[in-house]
Amino acid sequence: MLLSLFSTSLFSLRPSTLCDPFPIAFIKDDQKDYRSLQTFAEALPDVEHLSKPNSLANLPSQMLSMVGWVVDSVCTDGFSFKKISLEQYKNETAGVDSKQSKFSDPNHIFKVEYEEDHPSLEQWKEQKEKHGVTLGFHGSAFENFHSILRNGLDNFFRKETSLFGEGIYLSEDRDVAFSFLKFGRNSYKNTKFGDQVGCIVCGEVIKNPKHVRLSDEKKENSGGIHISEKSKLPKGYIVVENNKYVQIRYLLVYENFVSKTKKRNICEMVALVYAVLLIILIVLSNTSFLKYYLRYLD
Repeated sequence: MLLSLFSTSLFSLRPSTLCDPFPIAFIKDDQKDYRSLQTFAEALPDVEHLSKPNSLANLPSQMLSMVGWVVDSVCTDGFSFKKISLEQYKNETAGVDSKQSKFSDPNHIFKVEYEEDHPSLEQWKEQKEKHGVTLGFHGSAFENFHSILRNGLDNFFRKETSLFGEGIYLSEDRDVAFSFLKFGRNSYKNTKFGDQVGCIVCGEVIKNPKHVRLSDEKKENSGGIHISEKSKLPKGYIVVENNKYVQIRYLLVYENFVSKTKKRNICEMVALVYAVLLIILIVLSNTSFLKYYLRYLD
């Protein structure tokens, strides 16, 4: 999946923005060599081939450097990235992401875990213990997720002129995040994840009222009267004003999406068409013209 995210950002219309971070091995004289990197990315074999014994030894050194940089997330960005089952995800998010979704379940789920010596982890644990956390979901275009996974949501996904103020927008409702998801072409040609892929990140959000706004929070005015913020934020919305208070925990991957609602609507439409045709046949069967025509055929 990491190779798919990286390749899609590399071949996007905005590689200078989306393909960030960038492999150091392809930076020469402070210039990023996109063309060489794209050449190696296009020639990259599938993951099954890469997993075979001694297969990496046959790769060109620069391609090997690229693959190592993309896959070895622990060394580059201090986190591990592993696939988990839908059952494990539901168990770990029980009570938060337990509402029946009107959309299909994700086809693949990946868990993000940060190393114990990650520079921000100690402060994160302190804030988490002090304020507590909630889960928030964020949907975006598929090409954005290489940068989102590596840099967090603060990069250029912060909304500065939004109706509800500056910050990173998430929702406690996965279906709301899904409405912002944009499927995109998977540029890793030999991937097993399909040609059209979409992603949602699920992150832990520290409920620090100074930096995080929730739709159900309350504030006090100078007279000590509680004023509900629900009128300012839609139900389930979260606005994080500082990237330090949100950490990505899961990447939800969707492919070949068809919503349950859409399937149901199609079935209802087909049933309606059949019903109309049946009524028309019944009406016609009782007309004198049809009876005369049938006698003529006899």
